[in-house]
Amino acid sequence: MSYLKSVFVLGLLASLSNVAGGAVLERTAALGPSAVNLGTAGNFVILAKTGVSSVPASAVSTSATPPIFFGLSPAAASFITGFSLVLSPLGTFSPSSQVAGQIKAANYAVPTPSQLTTAYTRRAVSGER
Repeated sequence: MSYLKSVFVLGLLASLSNVAGGAVLERTAALGPSAVNLGTAGNFVILAKTGVSSVPASAVSTSATPPIFFGLSPAAASFITGFSLVLSPLGTFSPSSQVAGQIKAANYAVPTPSQLTTAYTRRAVSGER
């Protein structure tokens, strides 16, 4: 059973047992990779290398304090499809109604390229997958 399915099933069982007056299941912290400290690079929830595609009605969001980032590097913004990108006046990001934050690509204005390089390098050095 996949990790997400396991967490969902355990949460559902705990809720059902509480509602039904059954035994309370002990809840433990979910296991998984730890967060990678991206330092000054920001809060990337998606950091891709070659491209990202979307389908209608998809959404990217998180509980992190805005702005969240969605980044693509070393590929250009033209490799981000399905998000209806419109470049910001400063040229450093694109907003999208499907993303609760900023979309950034390697071909955007400074400081975006260095933010993406820093984020990727920190991610690669961490060894997390």
